[in-house]
Amino acid sequence: MRAFANAKLANVAFAAELPGHLPGVRAVSFHPGLIRSNFAAGSAPVIRTFMRSPARALMRSPEQGADTLVWLATADEGQLVDGAYYIDRKPAPRNQVVDDPEFRRRLWSRTAEAVDPAR
Repeated sequence: MRAFANAKLANVAFAAELPGHLPGVRAVSFHPGLIRSNFAAGSAPVIRTFMRSPARALMRSPEQGADTLVWLATADEGQLVDGAYYIDRKPAPRNQVVDDPEFRRRLWSRTAEAVDPAR
């Protein structure tokens, strides 16, 4: 779970950093919510148990989870904020580390090195 959470945090930070490196390119991130799916089928037993619990009834359908993604992909450019993190079609607060310019700079640099080790 820690690796998953760190990967998601990096995705949000990368989307926040990208517009500064590629002017004219819109980059945002979003949270679909907890979705009723088989996503966790290979997860730890405690997570699989939770995903089969009565709490499943409170989770979103795949269609509900996709709503913000579809909206982001089809929204007029003026409706979106570069680098923002969206929940339910609205900009939402981000983890404070995402707003740390040094963290984002290091993430960008390490990503560039991973993609092109000759850099």
